[in-house]
Amino acid sequence: MKKKIVSIFVCMLLSVTVLSVTGTEIYDEEEKNSFLPAPSALISNEVQGNKENLVFQKLARGDWYSVDVMTDDAGSFPELNPSSWSSIGSTSHCYAGTWAKGQWYAINDDAKTLGTIDTSTGSFNTIGNLGLGGSDVTTGLAYDPSSDTMYMTNAVGASTIHLYTVDLETADVTDLGSLTPLIIAIGCSMDGIIYATSISPDSAYIIDPEGPTAIEIGSLGIDLNYAQDAAFDKENGKFYASAYTGSAALYEINLDTGSASFIEAFPSGDEQCAFAIPFSSNSPPDTPPAPSGPNEGVTEAEYTFSAKTDDPEGDKIYYLFDWGDGTDSGWVGPYSSGMPGEATKSWTTGGDYNVKVKAKDEGDSESEWSNNHPITIVEGPQMVIGNIKGGLFKVSVPIENVGAIDASSVSWTITLDGGAFIGKEKTGTDSIDAGDEITIKSGLIIGFGKTRITVTADVPDGVSDEKSQNGNVYLFFITVKPGG
Repeated sequence: MKKKIVSIFVCMLLSVTVLSVTGTEIYDEEEKNSFLPAPSALISNEVQGNKENLVFQKLARGDWYSVDVMTDDAGSFPELNPSSWSSIGSTSHCYAGTWAKGQWYAINDDAKTLGTIDTSTGSFNTIGNLGLGGSDVTTGLAYDPSSDTMYMTNAVGASTIHLYTVDLETADVTDLGSLTPLIIAIGCSMDGIIYATSISPDSAYIIDPEGPTAIEIGSLGIDLNYAQDAAFDKENGKFYASAYTGSAALYEINLDTGSASFIEAFPSGDEQCAFAIPFSSNSPPDTPPAPSGPNEGVTEAEYTFSAKTDDPEGDKIYYLFDWGDGTDSGWVGPYSSGMPGEATKSWTTGGDYNVKVKAKDEGDSESEWSNNHPITIVEGPQMVIGNIKGGLFKVSVPIENVGAIDASSVSWTITLDGGAFIGKEKTGTDSIDAGDEITIKSGLIIGFGKTRITVTADVPDGVSDEKSQNGNVYLFFITVKPGG
């Protein structure tokens, strides 16, 4: 007698009774439905099943992964070839699983813990407790790389399906609400569409997490029962189910009609759960916050801005700063994910500017632009050195501040290269108000011969200047040639 689902309570609370009549298996209509694995006596040699919850990424040999929940063995098989399934090693009792961030994630339904399954040994590595009830049954796990969100379906008290988000670092869950169909498996596309299969009714769905709401695509055309899973092949845009209808087999679910197309049977016929298809995804870094830096400054001064963000895959990050004046920093980096990157900028013209930043990873996936960081630039101090003049024992030179801001600390030097053996260099510090000029003088100079006189005027947060002229030293009288 064909199995039909009566209620979710019957699914979880009643056992399955198997009667043998003239070689035909007979199932009690009130006890035939369950999220739990079917008794071994129910598994026939003929494939009647369905396989859900596959997640895809090219790893060794392009293998896909699943857990035989009758034996609690983790296994792998070449993509689309479940008949070659082979055991990797013993693992925890996992119904729900998926691939995310280069790892096989799964839920130990006995302990209600989130963890990862080692694809080489099958060992289950616990991340944390999900905080679910002891009678709950986790039915599906699916990762959305577009929003870096892990979704889980869970039969609360073995009666009502709820949709959750799961923190992959802490295993903390957020209950998004209940769903009407008895969702038994979920998978998520690369662009964040959540697909699902249900054992009552036997249909395929799209799940909108806002609500949440299950939108029916159409009938699967097969009769799902007991533990099973599904997964989305993110690289090829296809949805697969490791379905069980009497024994387990791999099916492709039509995304337009919901119909399930048989591909191949699993060799043992046991329910295959925690179905995971590895996928190569390169999500862009998270959009950085507005860059950090000063809010005001002066022209020609150099200012440092920094930005920090994370990459979902942990890739190294480059940053591009837009200075708001038609120029940018170029890509700076790489920096480790979560570590700040820096760039410097000086503006030549006063005004109000908006600095923003974006990030890209090593695979050239770029984030959106950050919010703006405003900065106001005013015309700062600007030094202009006049003509150097010779004279008796000394040279002198005017320095003018043609900028819009007073210069409180102008460091200046007068240096003679050749000709002098006394008074080769003199330094000093003066303030020059905006629009004003001072005249600086060398120390006592004595010597003989040609010389090159260089004057510098350095001002912080402003425009410095330097000037050189040729001259001659005649013992204690210095002449300076005009020009450079």
